[in-house]
Amino acid sequence: PLTATPAVYKGHVMVHVSSMGLVSVNSRTGAQEWVAKGVTGEVVAARKGRPIFWDKSTGIATMIDVSNGDIIEQVKL
Repeated sequence: PLTATPAVYKGHVMVHVSSMGLVSVNSRTGAQEWVAKGVTGEVVAARKGRPIFWDKSTGIATMIDVSNGDIIEQVKL
């Protein structure tokens, strides 16, 4: 079951799945595109075309490359 709110960004539906990590699904086809293990939280902003996920339980903000799920930057706030 999903416990986080999915976010739609540039054709990607992204949501944290507790057993997997941050999962991206193509909004047109429904095919899973990538999984960013260890990334949690919800989209709060975007910078330079990249979404930023905020995990309030850990205080970590994570910027993701939506094309492949790579972590661009993580910052503890």
